[in-house]
Amino acid sequence: MDVYDNAKTHSKTDKPKKPKFRRKQHQVESAKRVQQLFAKEIAQGQEELRKQQLARGKIRRLMKRDTSFKPRFEAIEAHCKCVGNLDMECIRFETPPKDENSKCVCTYDRDMMVAWPCFNISVWFDHTCPSCKEDGYCDYSLREDEPAKENLLEWPCKCRNRTESTDLDDAPYCIGKEPVEIRKLWIDDSNKTTTTTTTDITTTIPSTIPTTSESAATTSATTAPAPPTSTATTLPPMPTSRPNQRAIVSNPETIKAMAMPTSRPNQRAIVSNPETIKAMGFSGMTDGVAMLTKAKENLMFTMSALSAEQRVALSQSKLEFIEMCSFNGHECDIEQDFRLHVDPEFGNCFTFNYDVNNNYTSSRAGPMYGIRVLLFVNTSDYMSTSESAGVRLAIHAPTEYPFPDTFGYSAPVGFASSFGMKKKLIQRLSSPYGDCIHTETFNQSDYIYQHYDYHPEGCHRSCFQTNLIRDCSCGDPRFPVPQNSKHCSAFNATARDCLERNIGSVGDFHHVTERMNCECKQRCTEIVHEVTFSASRWPSGATDLGDCDGMTESECENYYRQNAAMVEVFYEQLNYELLQESEAYGLVNLIADFGGHLGLWLGFSVITVMEVIVLVVDVVSICFRRRNDRMMKDERNDSEKKYAPTPTNEKSKSLVQI
Repeated sequence: MDVYDNAKTHSKTDKPKKPKFRRKQHQVESAKRVQQLFAKEIAQGQEELRKQQLARGKIRRLMKRDTSFKPRFEAIEAHCKCVGNLDMECIRFETPPKDENSKCVCTYDRDMMVAWPCFNISVWFDHTCPSCKEDGYCDYSLREDEPAKENLLEWPCKCRNRTESTDLDDAPYCIGKEPVEIRKLWIDDSNKTTTTTTTDITTTIPSTIPTTSESAATTSATTAPAPPTSTATTLPPMPTSRPNQRAIVSNPETIKAMAMPTSRPNQRAIVSNPETIKAMGFSGMTDGVAMLTKAKENLMFTMSALSAEQRVALSQSKLEFIEMCSFNGHECDIEQDFRLHVDPEFGNCFTFNYDVNNNYTSSRAGPMYGIRVLLFVNTSDYMSTSESAGVRLAIHAPTEYPFPDTFGYSAPVGFASSFGMKKKLIQRLSSPYGDCIHTETFNQSDYIYQHYDYHPEGCHRSCFQTNLIRDCSCGDPRFPVPQNSKHCSAFNATARDCLERNIGSVGDFHHVTERMNCECKQRCTEIVHEVTFSASRWPSGATDLGDCDGMTESECENYYRQNAAMVEVFYEQLNYELLQESEAYGLVNLIADFGGHLGLWLGFSVITVMEVIVLVVDVVSICFRRRNDRMMKDERNDSEKKYAPTPTNEKSKSLVQI
């Protein structure tokens, strides 16, 4: 039985589910500047691509009133649930809308049959675009330096403001729509007969363009972005024909009057400081992936300038992120069982089983007896730099720093991700046999991850950060800095250049050079968790997800499929593997080899050795016995001479001699 078959019986906040609103990080001024510059660079790249396509004649069909032309993208009306600010993306449903407030306009992809992204219908306005591209995207207006052309194709479109800039590079986003009436996503047009007519359409251009309340965004760090995931959606078939209702405007005065807006209130200029643009590093970039990576790096630099309290406030809280939890088949106490950990890249993370004095233990192996959590990532809070939706998971000892960017695993939304663990204990020998370091004797004076055990990854980062602070007077925002030091500013071109030079000189921070004057050795005792990953679609359709106010069951499932992830972490087996080092040639080996060689080459054996020992003892004893006998004889002779009679005459002497 699934632990979450009845979600109401598990750890869950007592408060009813409420919409997830856009957080305060979208109002950070420094992050706005990064976002605006990133949007400008993307728009410029798109404009360059458009000019190349024009030069190659790829829009020739559009200029010839081709009645069979069907662009890939078009504006379509759908039923959505929109929460938070009007400029936030909405969650789309396939059912008809209940009222006008539940309607939205989406960009429909004919090839993929997917309607995304969707925004509240109130932020869109009708417009007649002077020029539309082959893929269906349209230009809101002509540029001042672009000459008016005769036979220019205009087309009815839907537009919305996407920035607060008056720069034409950030003109409203426009997409073509059906001339008579915008298509409805919930209506199946495949069985309808379409009549082709030709009608001149007159559109009144408002003097003031509607504006939306757009908040610039910064990093929305929950636990982490994860690998991309896709949601299969069944959409109604597209119509087989499109009415040919286009008008050709050949009068240049009419084109110019229609193309240029008369006013755009309540909008600020985009970032134009040359030093800021240089520091951002977008100059010369044309690849979208490279620009996105650079934008993420800039946002990380921007967030590092904020205080720890501000970074915590800008990310999801514990109860917002963790909706349900169970361990070993029992309910968790979310408030007490998880500890906050702030990561420079992923923001607020939460550690389970962090207390070394109160460890949680599993009674059995398998997914039902590990930790199972339902995590709500709130994709509507994501920014344009978020490429994927999900969470980031790191498995580590309670006293180790997690390093989720290097040793983490990703779990996508809309899936139940299972992580099976196998424990491995590694014991290495220290000097003189090996070259490892004991955590207990490690000097943490230069270690930037204070209050955590030694780790080679942390040593590499500490070495790199220390030398960077010495050379540039500021640190890499990806890593902590020692006291009385600061991170490099995102808008300081000099500091950014110094950082790039240092990274380029060593390749990456894992490459320790002699100039750095530091060593990063392996630990003598190390616990490693080997992880295997598997995933299944979630929710299944039969799972009770609790109360979803104002939603049907299918809408609630789709809502969680787009915004939540189920994660399971468990032991695959309760035994562990031991890898232990020993000396290659010790004293015992030396004695054994010496005896073996003597027996092989000299024929020695234990009995022979004992006989030799007995012989030596006998020889020594005989020598001592003879010596003792000689000494005793000498003593007797001395005593006899002492007490012998004195001779009276020579005769007696001679007689004695005879």
